[in-house]
Amino acid sequence: MKQIAAEFARFSAVGTAGLLVDMASLYVAIELIGLSYLAGRGVSYLAAATFTWACNRSITFANQGQGGEIGQWARSLP
Repeated sequence: MKQIAAEFARFSAVGTAGLLVDMASLYVAIELIGLSYLAGRGVSYLAAATFTWACNRSITFANQGQGGEIGQWARSLP
């Protein structure tokens, strides 16, 4: 049970950090690069999804990976 609680805490921290990556990359895409909101959301979604996938793969679920990295990444995108 202790392992599940620790895993949940790591998963939550990664999700929170992913939100910050999403917001920061959306700001950069719109304000600094000049993309439209829709294009900026596409960029920020891919940045946040890739960030959370990489962190969850290496931190939260480090010993549970199956398959190649590209396949895991593709399955993590909804």
